[in-house]
Amino acid sequence: MVLLSKGLLDDDRWDWDVERSDWKHYQSGFCDPTILRTTLSVFLNNLTLDEESGVVNYHDAKFRGFQYFRALIDPTYPIAKVSPPFDSAELDEPDWRVWEA
Repeated sequence: MVLLSKGLLDDDRWDWDVERSDWKHYQSGFCDPTILRTTLSVFLNNLTLDEESGVVNYHDAKFRGFQYFRALIDPTYPIAKVSPPFDSAELDEPDWRVWEA
């Protein structure tokens, strides 16, 4: 939760006035498991690995996940305003209980 919060507040790509944020919406996002699960899915679905399985786009994938989270908690940043729009592959939530070999 701390990293999600820090990422939301500290990324220079945000056009977000922290002083004018509705903290009730922000707090409610952390209490909604659906929002958190899909946020994690967006982050993981955007990660890219190199040949040695090293992550090459951590900050961009993190930002993309934060875009989804913010769109659901910040009324001034509706999901329709997110650019580029989310596609179904980004929002796909795999069954986390199933592990493929």
